[in-house]
Parts: sequence; structure tokens; C-alpha cells
Amino acid sequence: MQLPLRVLLALFVLGAFGGIAVWGFVAVLRVQNMTQSQRMMAVAGIVIIMAALAVWVIFLWPVYWD
Repeated sequence: MQLPLRVLLALFVLGAFGGIAVWGFVAVLRVQNMTQSQRMMAVAGIVIIMAALAVWVIFLWPVYWD
């Protein structure tokens, strides 16, 4: 199965976003001086930002390529 270069690039970018999200989760969970609600807000912020970036790659990149 051969995938076009733009698909491979998009998958690579999505994987990089996933790696950054995991790194952010670990960093937030390792901080000692945050309350539980602050941790949950930080995790929710990471999830929202990563979801927005993933949507951008999935839905808006094809517009630029075509």
C-alpha cells in the first residue's frame, strides 16, 4: 500500500502532536504544587489544543494541497 506524501506528512504531524500531548500530560501530573482542579484544567487545556490541531491537520490541510 503506497500512501501519498501529504498523507505520510499528516500522519507524522499527528504523531508529533500526540507525543507533545503525552509529554504535557506527564509534566502536568508530575508537578507537586498544583491542586486537583488545576491539574484537570491543565489536562483539559492540553486535550482541547491537541484536538484543535488534529482537526486542523485532518480537515484543513487537504484544502491547501488540492
